[in-house]
Amino acid sequence: MADLSIAVRQAGDVAVLLPAGLGAIMGLIETVREHQGDILLSNLQANVFAIFDTLGFTQLYRVFGDEDQALAAVAPERKG
Repeated sequence: MADLSIAVRQAGDVAVLLPAGLGAIMGLIETVREHQGDILLSNLQANVFAIFDTLGFTQLYRVFGDEDQALAAVAPERKG
């Protein structure tokens, strides 16, 4: 895997989450974190956020209102 420390995904265009997609997201975070990386999500639509929250994904992923907030949250990590 490439040297990836931070991935920010704007998910504002995602309106529906299928079970296979949720499984893929879970598998991805494990792989990324095994390589000392992280995935940040931003711009989630309200219905998608509700699903993430109900399933407990908001405890596993850091979710932000917009991309700038996500990048600001990891700015110290990116410099270090």
